[in-house]
Amino acid sequence: MHVVQKAAIKEGHYIHAKQMRRVKRELKFILVLLGIRDVKGKMEDASQELPLLFYDTLRKAKYI
Repeated sequence: MHVVQKAAIKEGHYIHAKQMRRVKRELKFILVLLGIRDVKGKMEDASQELPLLFYDTLRKAKYI
């Protein structure tokens, strides 16, 4: 099983058990592995035209 899939399953278990701090940690881990946190950080520092380049990546990130 892939690392992100395992982390997503763990996150689901933590949500069910109402362990929100662990959920937050797993979600952060997933976003780091997928590179979404990096993209969001770069967008904050970039000009207005750059967000259009990352539109597809961020659209996929909404579903996580």
